[in-house]
Amino acid sequence: MESFRDEMREISESSVRENQTPLKVRIAAVDDEPQFTQQIADIAEAFFKDRKEDFQVCQYQSPRELVMDVDHGMYFDIYFLDIEMPSMNGMALAQHIREVYLDPYIIFVTAHMKYSIKCYEYNTWRYIVKESVDQDLPQALESLLENMKKREYRFYIIDSPKSTAKLNYDDIYYLHVDGKYTYFHTARGIYRDRRSMKVALKLLDSPVFMLVNKSYVVHLRHIMEIRDQWAIMRDEEKIDLSRAQQNKVRKALLDLWSKKDGSGINH
Repeated sequence: MESFRDEMREISESSVRENQTPLKVRIAAVDDEPQFTQQIADIAEAFFKDRKEDFQVCQYQSPRELVMDVDHGMYFDIYFLDIEMPSMNGMALAQHIREVYLDPYIIFVTAHMKYSIKCYEYNTWRYIVKESVDQDLPQALESLLENMKKREYRFYIIDSPKSTAKLNYDDIYYLHVDGKYTYFHTARGIYRDRRSMKVALKLLDSPVFMLVNKSYVVHLRHIMEIRDQWAIMRDEEKIDLSRAQQNKVRKALLDLWSKKDGSGINH
């Protein structure tokens, strides 16, 4: 039987191999007029092919369809959003995306300048007017791609005889233990790991993950509110904070929120 140290080394080496996977840029373009999503797709295709980057573009004419896909775990790196659309405007759509994912890149592409100031409240990467999209969109993609490559993407690997799951740290909301398994609650669903909570926490090896009671570990950046002894998570789950951990969690959150860029704790 392999030792605990051997198991940790094997998992660590596997994680390194996974993190060397070439970047694939996943893009969602949303506009109720299909000629504009196609225009965005064509510009993106020319841009990424010229740089020999792997990419995928999904076009949506209904914002509700994107909401449905996001809620079912569909992940995109970049979202191009129109603002004035039937059934749901682009700003409401951006808000929903940010409730599910931590740091999506959102670019508003619209015919109207009047929303420009309001849109930046959603931490928008860029605001582009449709009449200048051919010129401005490649420039936005250039700066965005450079930023993406500087990001530190870390992954937790769950390997079983039937499947292998690669979980981005930013997508993990919290962990809980039940019996001999640890369950990872993520933006894409729930994953079961045969490792103990102690081993999982050691493998995660990041200060953003914090033990809050004997059965739960939370990702601090996914705590939306502390209410009495409860942590309200991004998925609206309420997690009880043990008496011993309440002040520690509050202090960690204050330290995190007081950092403008989250440096030192955000990976």
